[in-house]
Amino acid sequence: MSVGEQLKLDGMQTAADAVPNWYELAYAALCDLARSGREFTSEDVTARVGLPRGEVETNRNNAVGALMSACARQGIIRRVGYRKAERSDLHAAVVGVWVGLR
Repeated sequence: MSVGEQLKLDGMQTAADAVPNWYELAYAALCDLARSGREFTSEDVTARVGLPRGEVETNRNNAVGALMSACARQGIIRRVGYRKAERSDLHAAVVGVWVGLR
C-alpha cells in the first residue's frame, strides 16, 4: 500500500471515529438500503439518519464519504454510477450511486 493510500485510510478512520454514534446508525441504514436491491446514494443514508453534528460538523461530508468508502471496501456495496446531488447545500455536486452486494 502506498503512503497516499495509507493516509487516505487514516483520514477516513479519523472521520469515522469523530462521530461514533452517527457512524453506527448510518452503517445500519446503509446496510438496510444495500439489502433493498435498489440503487441508492449517500443522500439516502443521510435522509434516514441525518448528518453528523458536533465538532465534525464542518467536515461532515468527510464522515459520510468515509462510511461509503469503508462499506465498498468491505464488499457491502459497489458504485454503479454517478448523479448530481439533490441536497441544495451540496451545490449540485456529483455523488456516487451504489447498489448492495449482500
